[in-house]
Amino acid sequence: MKIVIAFALIVLFAVYVSAMRNVRDNKEVNLTEAIELVQASANKLTFNDNKSSAGKLHHSWRIVPKDNFELFEETGKGYIIKGVNKKNNQSLYFLIDKQGHVLEVMEESYFKKTRNHMR
Repeated sequence: MKIVIAFALIVLFAVYVSAMRNVRDNKEVNLTEAIELVQASANKLTFNDNKSSAGKLHHSWRIVPKDNFELFEETGKGYIIKGVNKKNNQSLYFLIDKQGHVLEVMEESYFKKTRNHMR
């Protein structure tokens, strides 16, 4: 099991590095790359250490599959991607710009109240 998890993390890191190359080259990311970046971002937001509480998301977001992230809407700023964590019934909305920067992450209830400002 540890080997499978290690392999999955290596693959995820490789995909993230590949997608970040586009950001450094000032190229626009496509939808597939945007979803991969959002998935990596969700993973990063789960990590905690003794010095900070950077991990704001439940640890189960680390294993949410790519299929649980989908385009909600394409905007003038970039993409709004919805991620669904079926383990804890949580939905998050990620605003990612065309250069691959994750600008905002919102829970579903807050997103519904403030949706217009993301366009």
